[in-house]
Amino acid sequence: MKFGSKKGLFGASAVALALGLAGPVAYAQDTQDDEAAQNQQTEDDQADESEEEIVVTGSRIRRDAFTSASPVELITSESATLEGLGDTQDILNNSTAVSGSGQLNNFFGGFVVQGGPGVNTVSLRGLGSIRTLVMVNGRRLNPAGTRGQVGAVDLNVIPASLIERVEVLLDGASSIYGSDAVAGVVNVITRDNLDGGVISAGGTQSFEGGGEEFSVNGAWGHQFDRGNLTASFEYFERQDLNLDDRDYLLCGRDNVTDPDTGRSRDFLDDNGDPQCTNGTLTGVVNRRTGGAARFIQTPGSLADTFTGSLPGLTRVAMSFAQVYAAERNRAIAAGTNLLIPANADALYALATERYRQNLLLTPSDFQPESDAISSVERFTAFMTGNWDVGDNHEIYGEAMYNHRESNQDGRAQLFFNAFNGTRLHPQNPFAGQIADSTVTRRSNSWQSIDFYRGVFGIRGDLPFGGWEYDVYGQVGKSEGEYVSENVETDRLLWALGLNATGTTFVGACPVGVADDGCTAFNPWDPTYVSGGGSAALDYIVQEQVGNTTYEQTLFQAVANGDLFDLPAGTVSMAVGAEWREESIDDIPAANIQSGNVFGFTSAGRTKGTDTVSEVFGEISIPILAGQPYFEELTFDGSYRFTDYESYGQNDTYKIGLNWQVVPSVRLRATLGTSYRAPALFELFLANQTGFQSQVNIDPCIEWGLSTNNVLRTRCAADGIPDDYTAAGTSSATVFTGGGAGILDAETSEAQTFGIIWRPSFADLNIAIDYYEISVLDQVAQFGAANILTACYTGQGDDFCTLFTRNSGTDTPPFQVNTVNNSYVNLNQQLTRGIDFNLRYEHEFPFADMTIDTRASWTLEDEVTLFGGGIVDFNSDLGEPAWTAGTSVRFDRDDWTFFWDVDVIGPQSDVTPEGGEVFTFRQGAIAGIPGVAPAVAANPVFFDWRAETRFYHDASIRYRSDNWSLTAGVQNLFDEIPPIISGGGTNSGRLGNVTLTSQSDILGRRAFVELSRSW
Repeated sequence: MKFGSKKGLFGASAVALALGLAGPVAYAQDTQDDEAAQNQQTEDDQADESEEEIVVTGSRIRRDAFTSASPVELITSESATLEGLGDTQDILNNSTAVSGSGQLNNFFGGFVVQGGPGVNTVSLRGLGSIRTLVMVNGRRLNPAGTRGQVGAVDLNVIPASLIERVEVLLDGASSIYGSDAVAGVVNVITRDNLDGGVISAGGTQSFEGGGEEFSVNGAWGHQFDRGNLTASFEYFERQDLNLDDRDYLLCGRDNVTDPDTGRSRDFLDDNGDPQCTNGTLTGVVNRRTGGAARFIQTPGSLADTFTGSLPGLTRVAMSFAQVYAAERNRAIAAGTNLLIPANADALYALATERYRQNLLLTPSDFQPESDAISSVERFTAFMTGNWDVGDNHEIYGEAMYNHRESNQDGRAQLFFNAFNGTRLHPQNPFAGQIADSTVTRRSNSWQSIDFYRGVFGIRGDLPFGGWEYDVYGQVGKSEGEYVSENVETDRLLWALGLNATGTTFVGACPVGVADDGCTAFNPWDPTYVSGGGSAALDYIVQEQVGNTTYEQTLFQAVANGDLFDLPAGTVSMAVGAEWREESIDDIPAANIQSGNVFGFTSAGRTKGTDTVSEVFGEISIPILAGQPYFEELTFDGSYRFTDYESYGQNDTYKIGLNWQVVPSVRLRATLGTSYRAPALFELFLANQTGFQSQVNIDPCIEWGLSTNNVLRTRCAADGIPDDYTAAGTSSATVFTGGGAGILDAETSEAQTFGIIWRPSFADLNIAIDYYEISVLDQVAQFGAANILTACYTGQGDDFCTLFTRNSGTDTPPFQVNTVNNSYVNLNQQLTRGIDFNLRYEHEFPFADMTIDTRASWTLEDEVTLFGGGIVDFNSDLGEPAWTAGTSVRFDRDDWTFFWDVDVIGPQSDVTPEGGEVFTFRQGAIAGIPGVAPAVAANPVFFDWRAETRFYHDASIRYRSDNWSLTAGVQNLFDEIPPIISGGGTNSGRLGNVTLTSQSDILGRRAFVELSRSW
């Protein structure tokens, strides 16, 4: 499963007209000086001013303009302000290179994600956050987070208020920056030119409530004769969004229709609305001996229909086949004429209504206060400065501190089917038979993370002409504490009165544990099964505290300058060396390490260290200049030699051509390789266990309904019946571990080709770039469900060795027992596509207009498995094949009017083999005597498509000499996320919303920001 999301594509001045664009490229900044903000020089102007050489992302050579061969997207802080984006991840999610794939954000609090709950990461081109290098001011930023899978930069540590601009390099750059720059580089440039102070406050309020944001930030800077100092801070808070804050999050509905007529085939509640089918069974007792049956503790309208009930209990949660059989038996006993073939439809209709009532009696909404978006509170302090020590040398430094508190409220259900001793429990309503109830308990978690980073360096001129140097050291550290509320197995057994194996009832709270606050637990007490109760749950549910530390130490030295002159210009070069050490130490809670948690994952200590030494070089050679159709032709090349302690030696290279054909047309192309050693957690992750429902991972369940012939053949070959439902089975145990000594390092190749057009007749810039990136030996977890699907659909026979399944003679038969979901090397991931960017400026008598348009098409996104099978993710839910956006801005005197529309292309989890038409619940009764086959088949249409969505944002800003006010509305027309049918897709869901970062689940919201400077 691939998770992902994003709200839109970014506004004014954020267009990626790239390095090398022959047109006006401006760094629009949060400045109070209107004249300075409007001082935008064209590339030609900059080329004439050779003294204004700068280092741009994608190269370590100082250049006289934005003339790199690599495409770079520029995102400015002013654009973010006008669109009301107060969080760094929201800003980056508006890049088309980001919006086309799923991102980890606060939408995933209840899931196991790399970096732990509450983490925010960025993935370029859908290649994963650990293949996207994130830097601050051109220097690598260290990872942060909790749990054993910390490996990517957490964007929570970069406050949006610190950002002057973001430069996104859109091709591989390992030869320039080292490991992790496989998909590209995100380089955050902070403000450092202040001479005075500024303070801002702002917030966002959704019209329907929930998910509110508030921030206050300030900065102060002073320019000395020999240097400068800038200090800033930010406080940011986001409130949680509960599932019951939006009806499409809490109540998952079947959302099925008749494939011929289009009429709804959902079961309706008594109000005529589609019935919630979240699949939960709060307040249910399950009798597991003599035939599984579920009961609620409150009598209902079906009590006189079904046998097996006891006083005070009503049987519920039955399949349609069971309901139909009961109605048929009732008709037989009553001697009615419903069994006459001509009345088959009447019997079917009666059973359908009974089944609907049965659904109504089954409580399903047990977690209305659970989080869809988790809350977060952050504080960040940042300081940067430099000091001229004379003779053209200066010392400089950066210091950053970030503290994050995040929280995820949740509810979980407690099942007791592992304890046969409940057969003898005195409160068992089915005395002598194994039974368990379904109890609702709290399942909250929270994190507290401190992040530190310090940089100290010296830079200046070398004694030989035209050369400069930069030498610095950097240390970074993330210290995280994470807490989860879990049921401790030993306390649960004591409270239930069971022995250590759960097989014998010995009496609640035995001697020796009573002084520990033990409270007897009757799991059949209606107070508990309905979600109430506290005493026993307070005893068995305890906080489990773990700690994660991630450290990085880095030293780098770089020199760059001119070598010699050629007829077409000067040959420039940069050389350098880097040494880096990283370490991780994750210590889960003692009970989690020992496995003393019930129905939850266990984990060991993840600890490891790796070091890398590298040398690198880069050269820029002007080949032609001032010739017809060769205004300028430059060759760029770079090389890096890498020596990892864990993986030995490797080298990477990159070459590029930058061709100014005529003044209005520029061509550019790059070809390069990248190298990524597995992250520390991929190497050293201690074995962890989790649990997955059979229904969620086993493709052989009811395989007789499948149209995939390979799956049908392979499931049948394992002896699995075509109507196998996994009834009576328990969850499969999923194992995850690191691959030290087994995994190979990844290698990749990336190529780009682009054309930039700037006609002389208009202030217009258009850039089109083609990219193609292939990653070999990709390190990945394939997922338990994907492992079984790959095996049974013939995508890779090697996957069949990664799980175990019961035979038909085992108990329970055909159950999937274990799945090995550890890190493996897949063959290849290939992604290729096209980026389009347009910027147009025009001065009208009434205002200055700026139009920015950006779009990205993914042409191919495929993973080749180690067994040779190919999985295509392009256009899957969460992976749109294209995204786009356009912003229009008018500036008149002190006023700015801004409009942005962001477009997310269509997505679908429909496969050619399966389609969207299936037999529904009633399909289980096919073949029952007396039911017409046409009725029994009951085909229904499942909608697993997300149509194209348009999100509109609008704002107005007034800015005077020393203060500004911005106000606007995001998602102006309240576009709701796509609503899909329940079950069957490859993506997770909350209610009827796809669990992807592209889903805007907040809806329409207003924002405001007030800023004052001095």
